[in-house]
Amino acid sequence: MDGILKFNKNNEIKQTAVETSVDMKNHLSKAMDDLNPLRVMEIFKRISDEDCELMGLDPVDGRPERFVWTYLPVPPVCIRPSVVMETAAGT
Repeated sequence: MDGILKFNKNNEIKQTAVETSVDMKNHLSKAMDDLNPLRVMEIFKRISDEDCELMGLDPVDGRPERFVWTYLPVPPVCIRPSVVMETAAGT
């Protein structure tokens, strides 16, 4: 019962994991590094075709890096709806 209580409390999960595994301290700092979009994209690109198949993804058309938007589609000005703003001048 005590293990269930520790699992449900966020503060005790970290303490329990670090206490039970000596290697956890070495990997904990790596896990807490910030992941910026460029770094995530590089990690996704390094996933092999065999690993894609293991994850249930098509290695040709379903690569993980294809799920990250690198371009944002924006319609041309002539077809965008106009927005009328009702702000008074001087405010």
